[in-house]
Amino acid sequence: MSERREKLFGVAILLVFILQTCLAQEGGRLKDLTVAVVTWNNITTEVIKGGQVQKIWCGDSTMPWGTCQRAPIAVEYSDSPTRLFTYKAECAASPCPPITVKSVDVTADNKNLLTKATLNPNSTFTLDWSCELLVEAKEPWTTVHVTLELDTAEKVTFHLIRFCVSKKPSKFDFSLVLIMSLASVVVFFATRQKPLVLSDDTEEQEVQPKHAILFIVLGSLFLLVLFFFLKYVIFALTLMILLTSTSATTFLLSEILASVVTSPIWKKESVRIPYLGIFSLLDLTSFVISILIVSGWFFMRLWILNNAIGIAIVCMMLKVVRLPSLKVAALLLSLAFFYDIFWVFGSKYFFGESVMAYVATTVDLPIKLQLPHFNQSPLSTCTLIGLGDLVLPGLFIAFTYQIGKTLNTQRYFVVSMIGYVIGLAMCAGVLWIYSLAQPALLYLVPCTLIPVAAVASKSGDLSTLWEGNQQDLNRASIKRGEDRDGL
Repeated sequence: MSERREKLFGVAILLVFILQTCLAQEGGRLKDLTVAVVTWNNITTEVIKGGQVQKIWCGDSTMPWGTCQRAPIAVEYSDSPTRLFTYKAECAASPCPPITVKSVDVTADNKNLLTKATLNPNSTFTLDWSCELLVEAKEPWTTVHVTLELDTAEKVTFHLIRFCVSKKPSKFDFSLVLIMSLASVVVFFATRQKPLVLSDDTEEQEVQPKHAILFIVLGSLFLLVLFFFLKYVIFALTLMILLTSTSATTFLLSEILASVVTSPIWKKESVRIPYLGIFSLLDLTSFVISILIVSGWFFMRLWILNNAIGIAIVCMMLKVVRLPSLKVAALLLSLAFFYDIFWVFGSKYFFGESVMAYVATTVDLPIKLQLPHFNQSPLSTCTLIGLGDLVLPGLFIAFTYQIGKTLNTQRYFVVSMIGYVIGLAMCAGVLWIYSLAQPALLYLVPCTLIPVAAVASKSGDLSTLWEGNQQDLNRASIKRGEDRDGL
């Protein structure tokens, strides 16, 4: 027992030492040291304040394990103008002492670019080095370490990374193939589910033309609220997503367990929970597991748990919500087509940046599927695709599957599914070439809607698909109760 305590004590000492190394020390004159940097866009930020190195200058260039958060370190590119640093002294005793820029070390070649440059209060020094120093490096970036020393021999070091390319490397990353494959697989299985009828009036679950228009209007307002007032609504939004995630995950787990567990005890045995009611053992188990999944994501933000929740939300949406006809599908997808293009490309001309890209990369909630980059770099986060790019085309693909059962042919489902895969491939290709966020619906809508309409026209089924008869399809599907439609 004493040996275990000694080991824990040793680990605690090591952690304290690492923390002190990054944050510097509070004693002596070091606590009076403040250094600021002026970037090329004339924004001044503090690098060292009160002797403590601020977070992004501490030198941690690794992405937090299992998450999609960017490495917390300052980054610049080879075509960026020189960084200008200012020694801003705030001393209790006057006058403030001078400091020495002890060294500027580049890890790739271990050379000092600047040695013992003495700085008086309110004087400046610059960091400017050629990327030719890094030609032999395996990666197109390197970490620079700047060590400052007081006349009392107290030292503090801050770090930044420089990319020897003019923009983010656009190397092909296999995670792009995997995320598109994952989206295709999820849509394939989720659209083949047996529709869930929540009431006798099935039209209540069908998307009508007014709903399609309302979706675009409310979706646009929602993006604007997140763009301008994110910090004020993030708590309420997070709570709403957590409740939705728990419900969707419980729903999906119940479906999976019901198809796997054969013992009748799981379905017949019930448990009474005060104030909530009576639940079957299967539903209760699903609920407990979903709580663990959602809680795990909330506290650890692991991408794999994010994807599990995202898949559950897509499956629930495609099982509950339905399109009644090709006419409504064409209206919804056409509006979504222009909606996606505007908020990805057009919004930057009105709001200074892409609203959709900002929301997608800033809001850390399970409203997208994510996969870590294989080509790791300090700029790496994750390849992602929004759930809307699965749900909206998925509603149309689910419609083709359901109406295909009435027409005794699944040619429209096959065509729409192939179109979806081709659309994703086109989106991935453009994303790889231009390294620029793409509106996926720009490719998915034409690749799914147009081929199905063309095949239906040639087969003489266009009028049937255009008008639809979803209510009869739902009743027929429920009556047959085809197990093969389940997950």
